[in-house]
Amino acid sequence: MLKTMGGEVVYEGSVEANNPDVKPRCCACRRRARKANHALDVNAGFLSRLINTRAEMNWDVPIVARTTLAQAKPKPC
Repeated sequence: MLKTMGGEVVYEGSVEANNPDVKPRCCACRRRARKANHALDVNAGFLSRLINTRAEMNWDVPIVARTTLAQAKPKPC
């Protein structure tokens, strides 16, 4: 879908979803991707770490991802 919109993949990598430190991958991605960061994952914890790391790096680019964080449903009591 991104390619049909004129997007180009300039870096591809993977991170274990339970890895607490995503900064090395974010740094590698930042060196290549200047306009956006694309994350394919359904793990809200991983996406949270990605968002926080991006903010700590002052890397102000949008994250293109599934809407996992917006779809969180409260658990019944």
